[in-house]
Amino acid sequence: MTSNPELPTAKIYVLARAAAPDARRIGAAVMILMGVLVATVRADEIMAGGQTYRRVQIAAYGDGKITFRTEIGNYQDLPIEKVQLIVVDTARGLSEFNRGEELLVRDRPAEAVDRYQRALRSAGDFWPQLVWARLLMAADRAADHDLAVRAFIHAAQSDPGGAAALLPRNLPLRQDRTVQSVRDEIKRAERDAAPGDSAKLIKLLKYEVLRSLDDPAWRSLTPEVAGLRIPPALMTNRTLDIKVGAIDAILAAKQYAQAVPLLDAAVADVPKDRLAQVLLLKARALFGAATNEEGYMDAAEAAMRVAIHFPDSPFCGDALVIAAQAHRQTGHRDDAARLLQEVLTKDNVPDTVKQEARRLLTDQDAS
Repeated sequence: MTSNPELPTAKIYVLARAAAPDARRIGAAVMILMGVLVATVRADEIMAGGQTYRRVQIAAYGDGKITFRTEIGNYQDLPIEKVQLIVVDTARGLSEFNRGEELLVRDRPAEAVDRYQRALRSAGDFWPQLVWARLLMAADRAADHDLAVRAFIHAAQSDPGGAAALLPRNLPLRQDRTVQSVRDEIKRAERDAAPGDSAKLIKLLKYEVLRSLDDPAWRSLTPEVAGLRIPPALMTNRTLDIKVGAIDAILAAKQYAQAVPLLDAAVADVPKDRLAQVLLLKARALFGAATNEEGYMDAAEAAMRVAIHFPDSPFCGDALVIAAQAHRQTGHRDDAARLLQEVLTKDNVPDTVKQEARRLLTDQDAS
């Protein structure tokens, strides 16, 4: 990989100032010279989040982030899952990778998969890890379950931080020959994985596959996944969705007492942008487990933490409903009615939640 040479703009500027009598002619020559230099400098290009980063140089890939050097010498990172397109010019032998990127952005992932596989034959330095990440994304989008699982396992072993954000979403829905191959791949990876980040990611993948297939084994695995401690390096929306989904499954089975300590641990671990959701689940668990006034007040307190600290959260309405139900269970009917009325005044509350609040108010008035 070659580095971008610095353009000698300062020297050109001095030359133009020294030749004042011919300033226009020299100024025109300077512009031509700079245009030639710009045209011959090798540079990469990245599109992410609706923004295009031109004339950059990709310097590294790891922990799920592309590091690149800007034209003025600064370094920036971009999460791989947010990148729509990469065009590589500063590293040779990656024309197949570029073709894969073009096909991926044109929504032809199955064809992109083939190009990425070809690119792996010539990629060196850090590039294979980046190619594997894009191969995983393309295979998942193409519903190539077998390849997506193999690519994910490879990423989990070589770049756990990147794999955590790219865990396949397009999972098999029925048992067939391909699914058996997927199961075998996961079983081998689980057997060979040393304790640590890779093993946790493979566990999450196994759980998602079993749940997608509605294999009875997913239910027995649910408590283990619900209690899995996800380290910061692996804490992405994808991994948290799986963990929180497992806790939600325990609540759906009405195993409220089992869910409470799991949610206590999750409250301590999750980032702030997921805290309202977890606190709401905790309020549901406490309400379901409550048998006396103290238990119902604990549920109301957890629910009100959502309403007070996250008033704009989409979970705020549900939290107010739970708090109202808890107050009604302890005989505080006026407080319950006030909370339900508050639900009806909020713009960010879904209609279904408002309907539930109206129903509860009607029931309370009738009783």
